[in-house]
Amino acid sequence: MVGYGDSYPLRAQHKSSSCPTFQKCSWTDFESQNPNPWKLWGAVVAGPDKTDQYTDERNNGDQNRNISCINLI
Repeated sequence: MVGYGDSYPLRAQHKSSSCPTFQKCSWTDFESQNPNPWKLWGAVVAGPDKTDQYTDERNNGDQNRNISCINLI
């Protein structure tokens, strides 16, 4: 969960949170390895893979996509 604890995702896959402050956004911004300029407080990302490994990369949609179905599990 973004913003919870000491170690949380910094590069959640969310285009508008990866855009620079008050500037035009591009795919270059989205594909940047820098942390998101805008923090998605409370967002839940998909999480680790089946071997319990997690990579905090925005282009890793399998693990870093914002999800809402977590409440269904």
